[in-house]
Amino acid sequence: MTTRRMTILGVAIGLVLGVAVVLIALVGEPQRRTDGGGAADRSAPALRHVEQPPGPAAAAPPTTPAPPSVIRGREAMALRLFAAWSRRRSAAWASDEITELRALYASAVAARADVRLWSDYRQRGLSVVGMTSQVVAIRVHARADRRLVIVVDERSAGGVVVGPDNREVALPRDQVDRRRVVLVRRDGQLWRVARVDAVGARVRSR
Repeated sequence: MTTRRMTILGVAIGLVLGVAVVLIALVGEPQRRTDGGGAADRSAPALRHVEQPPGPAAAAPPTTPAPPSVIRGREAMALRLFAAWSRRRSAAWASDEITELRALYASAVAARADVRLWSDYRQRGLSVVGMTSQVVAIRVHARADRRLVIVVDERSAGGVVVGPDNREVALPRDQVDRRRVVLVRRDGQLWRVARVDAVGARVRSR
């Protein structure tokens, strides 16, 4: 393996670690009530596991909603929303415009960690394409018309780092992390991430 390829591989591994901490680097105390008067659902069921297709993880989009027999109702809705946001984030990371990444977040503070990581890669002449995440389980913690709080088990599951010489190095598969994600939206706008918190230790993959 050449020195150049080893360098890109090292950066790729760093990206997986960086992505793992980006979503847990946001600050502020968890809110006990949702916007619009919705209250946290203290009787919410255990996380609904998402059935994964047989074979390699890359055989199907990792954030494809599970069959109705596996996940239903508001968890299925939450999975679709989170999958859509994840696809937009993947496209933003592959874009040359930082504005696309910033638009995914509800505030500059919420976007800061992701923007910093993206900028660091671009300054090195690197880009990341095809970034995907695999959702293992999901639960709706609270919901309102303009605010959704979910607890999700996910991991980085795909993507490549492209160097200045167009060499590509695949991102390593990450471990599963459990996170509490707050998504918000305004009238006529897409859902954006306002906050993410780590929940406990890393989850053993199924």
